[in-house]
Amino acid sequence: MQKQTSKGMNHSSSREILRSTREFRLPETEYRSLVGSFYESLGTPVALSCFLLWENGEDRQIAEKDIDPENYLDSESFRDDFAAISFLRKNSSLKTGIDLRKVAIDSFLQAEEKCRVTNIALGSKLLTVLNQDGDWYVLNALIRKIERILSEFPIEQIPSIPIEEIFERSGWGPGSTTLIKGFDTSASRKFDDECEITPAAYDLFLPALKVAYPTWEKLKSPKVVAGNSIVTVPKNAKTDRTIAIEPGLNTWIQLGIGKVIRDKLRRIGYNLNSDFKNRQGAQIGSRDNSLATVDFKAASDTISIELVRLLLPPRWFLLLDSARSHTFTLDNKVHRSEKFSTMGNGFTFELESLIFLTIGLAVCEYLGEDDAQVAIFGDDLIIPSKCVTKLTHICTILGFTINTRKTFSTGNFRESCGAYYFMGVDVKPLFLKERLYFLKDVYRLANGIRTFSHIPDYGCDSRFRPLWRNLVNNVPKRLRFFGPKNAGDACISVSPTETRLVPHRDGWEGFTFPAIPTVPVSVSKESLGLLLARLYQPSRDRAFNNSVPLRAKVRIVYKKAMFTSLWYDYGPWIPRTKDW
Repeated sequence: MQKQTSKGMNHSSSREILRSTREFRLPETEYRSLVGSFYESLGTPVALSCFLLWENGEDRQIAEKDIDPENYLDSESFRDDFAAISFLRKNSSLKTGIDLRKVAIDSFLQAEEKCRVTNIALGSKLLTVLNQDGDWYVLNALIRKIERILSEFPIEQIPSIPIEEIFERSGWGPGSTTLIKGFDTSASRKFDDECEITPAAYDLFLPALKVAYPTWEKLKSPKVVAGNSIVTVPKNAKTDRTIAIEPGLNTWIQLGIGKVIRDKLRRIGYNLNSDFKNRQGAQIGSRDNSLATVDFKAASDTISIELVRLLLPPRWFLLLDSARSHTFTLDNKVHRSEKFSTMGNGFTFELESLIFLTIGLAVCEYLGEDDAQVAIFGDDLIIPSKCVTKLTHICTILGFTINTRKTFSTGNFRESCGAYYFMGVDVKPLFLKERLYFLKDVYRLANGIRTFSHIPDYGCDSRFRPLWRNLVNNVPKRLRFFGPKNAGDACISVSPTETRLVPHRDGWEGFTFPAIPTVPVSVSKESLGLLLARLYQPSRDRAFNNSVPLRAKVRIVYKKAMFTSLWYDYGPWIPRTKDW
């Protein structure tokens, strides 16, 4: 690539650059050609089959195409074929003919029915379902472990749960509530306008809320609503994802409860703020088969009410049960929920982590296996491979279904928390999640190709160089801004040898480069809610003075001289060899 300077590549004004950026559109023919070039760059029979499906418009077959890791003996071959089948798997522009919302809603309702059956089984027929050796031992160990994690006291003591501990950790999430929708879902707007709460939360929490926050005006006349609303959001080319939009005051309380559980798990060595231990466990398991990566079908949607009642201490069950929504609205109809909570509830992530972790620990205890490498992150569980059979049986009793297609306890492949390993080698694929259309889309794919082709300590796989150059050439010269990897998609990432480095003019140790980053779109406010947001979330609110950023609203700006102190070197483009 010919070196470019920030002066030589662009003499236009900032206004002209921004106008050209906004006007850029990648033609459909170029988009299809670039996708085809990715498959051609891989050059394997599986990639060729994907290319032919793409050329012939067989989008559904592309979305459903799969491979079996057991059929591969080396990481290089698996990585290429895995990349081929994964590239468009999550692409929202595929025309599969599948009613994505219907698939998601059907799955949600099936989970409701499963929870109904589990509620009956655990509520009145528990003696009949615990029918294998060790079932009672595992269940009692599970209950005991949860008791100790939540209370941090001996089993015989059931301490009071301090509401103030929850309120100290409560807060607003970034998304919508049943009342607050649109782009402005900021903390300030929620303090100003949010007033909805469910009956159980009203009875248990509202008196304490009024004492804790005497200046919060909306607490004086809250609106009692039945429960949450179920909506769908994009997931992949085969299905959408269902989430619950909760009443706002419930969300405030739920987030506080979730953080209390998160703190208690961290005190015993399980940090839900990081998935590092899961990714590490996946790599280890792919090397020596000692660890398994476990995946659950509809994990959060199959946490039944009676399961939580059975496992949690009574006061903790009361606390969580009062904060959750007992009904959901779907297609304008109100239904009583059989599940305890779903994604969208502020404590679901922590609750499912607690339950799946302790199931894994209890099974390890029963089988006498070392639990030092057990890890959890939501519904991603790492356990010793020898425990998978017993774990599967116990989970079936408790109403959960192990996803056997995505659970790996034998062989060379492991997957957890978006990390993919084959024989210890990182084989994470590149996902093109939407059609290439705007300039930033081209930047993003160019950077994704560069990262995917990069082999640390060696260089970049030269098979992908023509595709990368083609992506760059689709960008008008005046808009080709080259910079370091840590600038993200504000520029096209290159090595320091591929562009002229410009030292910072004020003598700072580092370099400047032109780029087009995105910044939040903000509105200006003057209200009590803004004051409360500043007082309650001074370090988390990114707004400045009276300015409040809008959710999912950004604009592109042109920066002539962004600064970096580090510039990552991808190394040269080199032919792939088995020595990698």
